[in-house]
Amino acid sequence: MGAARTGVMAVSALLLLGAIAAASAPVASPSPAAACPSTSSATYAGSASSKQAGQLSVTLVLSCSNGRYGGSFTTPVGAFKITGGTLKGATLTLQFAGGGAEGTLEGTVASGRFSGSFLFGSDSGSFTLQQTAEHAPPAVPTLDVSSAAWHEDLHYLARELPALHPDPYRFVSASAFGSEVIGVDRTLVRANGDQAYFGLDRIANSIGDAHTYVELPPSDANLPLDIERFGDEYRVVDVTAADARAAGARVLSIDGMPIDAVRKKLMAITPSAETEPLRESRVDGFMTVGMLLHGAGIARSRDLVTYGLRRGASVFEVAVQAVASDQGVHYVYAWHAPPLYARSPNVGFWFISLPAHHAVYCRFRTYQNLAKNALALLRLVREVRPEKLVIDMRGNGGGSYTDGLNDLILPIAAMPSVNRTGHLFILIDQDTFSAAMANAAQFRYDTRALLVGQTIGEVPNSFQEPRQFVLPNTGLVVRYSSKYYAFVPSGPNAVIPDHLAIATWKQFSAGEDPALAWALGWR
Repeated sequence: MGAARTGVMAVSALLLLGAIAAASAPVASPSPAAACPSTSSATYAGSASSKQAGQLSVTLVLSCSNGRYGGSFTTPVGAFKITGGTLKGATLTLQFAGGGAEGTLEGTVASGRFSGSFLFGSDSGSFTLQQTAEHAPPAVPTLDVSSAAWHEDLHYLARELPALHPDPYRFVSASAFGSEVIGVDRTLVRANGDQAYFGLDRIANSIGDAHTYVELPPSDANLPLDIERFGDEYRVVDVTAADARAAGARVLSIDGMPIDAVRKKLMAITPSAETEPLRESRVDGFMTVGMLLHGAGIARSRDLVTYGLRRGASVFEVAVQAVASDQGVHYVYAWHAPPLYARSPNVGFWFISLPAHHAVYCRFRTYQNLAKNALALLRLVREVRPEKLVIDMRGNGGGSYTDGLNDLILPIAAMPSVNRTGHLFILIDQDTFSAAMANAAQFRYDTRALLVGQTIGEVPNSFQEPRQFVLPNTGLVVRYSSKYYAFVPSGPNAVIPDHLAIATWKQFSAGEDPALAWALGWR
């Protein structure tokens, strides 16, 4: 979240917000002199001394392919892309980019040590890095590496994550974190790839915030069904047509393990400092990821998992085969008719006039093209002059909270026809996340909106602004928070709805939406 702004490498939190976007910047074609030897791929770690920010930890992942240098380096103030380089004798000069600006690293490479100076905008300084691995990470993350490679990645994670996170021991003590690392390290001798990943992700989640974790690799063994919790029950909410009899059934077990025991195991890879609703929602999702079920010791196989189900008095099992992420699947849903929010599921922002209710409803799930989409929504509001405007932010995974504020919240705040109590409603749930959580809180404080639905899972005063680094052997991406935000000035550290509206299983299966119904019926 956050808007991208340029600045100097060492001090600019502004640059941090744009550094990731810079990773997609085009790379200049190298001259013949820029050719690199195949032995140049390596991972380095160390520190830089900046005139403007003092000491900074640095991790450099350097690759060499087809005569061109590439890779990235990570600091507490952002991630930067290596765009080219030249090796002349023992002198290595690397060009890098971040936040719309460019810079250079120049130094001597000898005996696994790379040291020299950097220039970036108006900032400059020195750096000293030591080689920690003799290769760059694989281009596509893999779990198929040796036990020794897993040990190396674990130690890399245990060193880099506390160094890069702004306050790693706020929710877990340094000793407890270290004990967790030692415990996982002992298991790696006998662990398969799924088990090793599970252990590393458990360590990352012990930091506590929802932006810090190890990303799933592409080959995660997706199981084609979805499970959600309703009260004390888990239900299959959608499944493939081949297993249609499972739609709506209650989940009793996974590969013979009772569902409560499954939940307990999967809670280990949820962020400990966030709310229970967010952690429960993540567990719901994990119940249909084969590699996690296998890695947690729940399923015997990552690719074929048996779910024990009940429908009425009938108890039965379905064996679900994993599918490729890009494989088209036809789903059967548990509801009799889809509620309004489920229409156009592949469109991130859409809206409709509801003349019978004198309302405009907007489904706001993604921030992509928000400026354009928000203008179209506001144009419709001015045209039809509804009595109510309902903005549904449930399941919104975030984006740029400044875009949400400038493109949507402040323009609506300036519209007296809808910016009145009982005329503006924001629908929220446990999965209203990151920038969406921040914007929901801002709707409360900057407009007269009523929030309806469930308490948001992520706490508003928390660590956010995710950055990432890559483990040297598996290529797994480790996400971590880089900045603390306080979006709620007083009271509980939670975005609590003005009206609590959570669908029961009976309402869900009937296609009813109690949150929207309450907003449309408010008088």
